[in-house]
Amino acid sequence: MTTLISGMAYLKIDGQNYSTDGAFEATIQNIKNTPIVDESGNLHYSEEKQVSTISGNLYTTPDLDIQQIVDATETVVQIEFKNGKTALLNQAMFTGDASISATDGTLSVEWSGVGSWA
Repeated sequence: MTTLISGMAYLKIDGQNYSTDGAFEATIQNIKNTPIVDESGNLHYSEEKQVSTISGNLYTTPDLDIQQIVDATETVVQIEFKNGKTALLNQAMFTGDASISATDGTLSVEWSGVGSWA
């Protein structure tokens, strides 16, 4: 039996769908654990809050408002992967470089916010 684990990703920003090249990544981890070994060799850890991110490429279609995306704060970003997983960022802000590739017609994007898996 085969199982679909990869393929296109579908992006929504504040409920609006965007055309992507499918190569999105989500780092949804609000706490980062750092291992600590004491003098006796016992393993402990510390916790540090971490911002979650969603990044990838949007196609630069004629209706794509780049300035609206770059200026976005307090937005909701959702990416749905073909394997059924959905990453969600709340209170998201644009934190990428917004570089455009003339070769493949894409805009590089990244948002940071409070993440969860839906």
